[in-house]
Amino acid sequence: VTASDILDVTGTGGVTIANVTSNAGTIQKTTSAGVITFSQAALTNAGTITASAGTLTFNGDVTNSGGSAVLSLTTTGSANFAQDLVNSGGTLTLNNSGTTVNYTGTVAQSVAAATYYTLAMSNAGVKTAAGNVTIETGGSFNNGTATTSMSTFTLSGPSLSQASGGTMQFAGETNGVVFSAGTVDYNGLNSITQTITAGTYATLTLTNGSTCQLMSYDQD
Repeated sequence: VTASDILDVTGTGGVTIANVTSNAGTIQKTTSAGVITFSQAALTNAGTITASAGTLTFNGDVTNSGGSAVLSLTTTGSANFAQDLVNSGGTLTLNNSGTTVNYTGTVAQSVAAATYYTLAMSNAGVKTAAGNVTIETGGSFNNGTATTSMSTFTLSGPSLSQASGGTMQFAGETNGVVFSAGTVDYNGLNSITQTITAGTYATLTLTNGSTCQLMSYDQD
């Protein structure tokens, strides 16, 4: 798709975009429910891809590349990512009220460092944060039954939750978050000391050899 092209999908049905490996124009879902499916194995976006209604579904890797690249959701728009989402100098606007991002990979995938409104994880592929992840005020994060690794990065914001089968992994010195369901795994390297965030965990595990210490405790 060239810089002068504009593809505006307005119907309630589904549209599949295949064999397009790069976008420099504008692809948008502006009215009604419905899905735009990007079926290619990899897509580089140097233009604008946006949804204010309906859903954008990306079956392959997505790279948002360059200063003119915009990937955005507004109003009730949503996006599903089955593989990596990488932001390389572009703009990700994923934190508008009413919008949803779901990482749906059945294989390991990279989660873009960004501010999200509603962020959900699903399926068996391990999701690994590429940077700090923030949830916008009024939004939520639900890890479901997925496994998400924050590595040494932070996860912050309101309404952070997971189901009983989910696992959150933290490898930083002080980046742990308490989840009252599922498993929280402090898995930092044995060369560091991890501080365990105080709180009530359903299941807490310490793996990978790091030295762990409690942030605080109640003697009563």
